[in-house]
Amino acid sequence: MSAALEIRAWSPEEPPVYEALARLFPGAAGWDWAFRQNPGGLRLFLARRAGRVVAQCAALPVRTRVLGAPRTFANLLDTFVRPEERESGALLATAQAFLAAHGGPEQDLVHYGWPNAHDLAFGKAHLEHELLRVSSLLVREPGAGPAGLPEGVRELEHFGPAADVLYACCATHWNASAIRDAAFLNWRFARNPLQRYRLLAVGDEQVLRGYAVYRPAPELQPGLGLVLDWLVLPGDDEASARLVAAVLACARADGARVLAASFPEWSPWSLSFQEQGFQHRPSEHLQLVRSAVPRFDMLWLRDNWWTTLADALLL
Repeated sequence: MSAALEIRAWSPEEPPVYEALARLFPGAAGWDWAFRQNPGGLRLFLARRAGRVVAQCAALPVRTRVLGAPRTFANLLDTFVRPEERESGALLATAQAFLAAHGGPEQDLVHYGWPNAHDLAFGKAHLEHELLRVSSLLVREPGAGPAGLPEGVRELEHFGPAADVLYACCATHWNASAIRDAAFLNWRFARNPLQRYRLLAVGDEQVLRGYAVYRPAPELQPGLGLVLDWLVLPGDDEASARLVAAVLACARADGARVLAASFPEWSPWSLSFQEQGFQHRPSEHLQLVRSAVPRFDMLWLRDNWWTTLADALLL
C-alpha cells in the first residue's frame, strides 16, 4: 500500500468499473441504467490505489417532493472494499468524500437504504445513520379466481404525460414522496434492464386514474409476487378495486403463493389493503436513514414520507 490513495467521483464519460458493483450491475445495460440514465443524477465515488479500484461508495438519487419543493433523496447501495484494504481506512475516506459532495443541507436531503450487516455497523459508527423502521409487508394469498386482467384495466408499455398529472394530484396528500412522473416511472420500470414489470393502469391516455406495478420475485422467496408501486387518488374506490383485482390476477397467472405490498401505516391504502385480506408481516430488513437537516429526522420521515416497495430501487 505504498501508493497513494486517489478518491474521486466517477464520470459518465469514463468506462464502467464493473468490479466494484458486479453483483448489482453485472453488465453494461445495468450500469448505464443506474449511472448514466437515472433522471435523478449520479452518485458514485471510487477509491483507487496504483490505478486499481479498492473501495466504492454509491447511491441511486431520486428527485423527491418535500413540502411542495423539489429535493433529492438517495438510495444507498452496498459499499465495496477489497479485503486487503479493510484496515487501511480506504472505505471511510471514500464515504467521507461521498458525504462531502452529496450529504450537505443543499445537496441530498436524505440518504436511505437497507444495509447488510457490515454497512449497518459502518453507517451507524461513522456516517450518522439511524434506524427509521423495521420494514414490514402487507401480504395475502391470491386465492382462487381469474388469471386475466379485469375489465377496465389495461397493461402499459410505458408511462405518458397523464402520469405526471396523477402524481401531482396525489402528491398533495403527502409531505414527502419520490416524484412519480413519467421520467422516473419509465426509468424505474419500463426501461429497467434488471427486472421485468407489469404496468397496470385504469384510465386512458388523457386521464390516468391509477396504476399498479407488479412483478414475480422468486429470487427473494419462492412463490412471491410483489406490488412494487401503487398510485391512486384516495377516494377512487372503483379504480382501487380494479387494480387490486388486477395484481391478484397477475399473481395467480404466475402461480404465486403470496402477494406482498408495502405502504406507510398512516396511509389510507394500508387500511384499504387490510380490508381486502392483506395482513401485516414484519420482515428482517432494517431501513436506515441519514438526514442532512435535523428538522427532517427519522420521526418526521416515518410520519410524512410516502413510500412503496418501488423506493427500494433495486427490487
